[in-house]
Amino acid sequence: LKEYTDAQRCLERARRISDQTHDPGNVGVLLALSADVQHRLGDTADAARLADHALELVRSSVVPIRQVKTENILGRLCTRQGDPAGALQLHTSALKTASSIGYRIEEAHALAGLARACEALGDHATARQQAGAAAGLFDTMGVPEIGRSR
Repeated sequence: LKEYTDAQRCLERARRISDQTHDPGNVGVLLALSADVQHRLGDTADAARLADHALELVRSSVVPIRQVKTENILGRLCTRQGDPAGALQLHTSALKTASSIGYRIEEAHALAGLARACEALGDHATARQQAGAAAGLFDTMGVPEIGRSR
């Protein structure tokens, strides 16, 4: 828990600094990361509030890279919270945008997230297909195993 509490403090400082830049996409990513930390600390109500605000901000941003990153972070959070349908929706949106702008690393993370969501929904064939596509993309980019999991 100490590492999450430390992460929470760092994210709060980063959010205060980022608020001064008036960049909704950047604030949205930080809020998504904060939602993940709050969930891990057991504060699911705050995690949900932060996640909703993060999505609202990044969807109003003109920077699709931040939207993709935020949707992937929150998709993983949905899977951990037992909402694979929500994760499927977020990772599908992230995949579509990442593919359209050539953001290959987040495209691979979206595919991996889709695999986890499909597995949780009992669609094992699609999960294997998505996991294989993610692995292939990670391999093409030379991403080591440690960089593939979040």
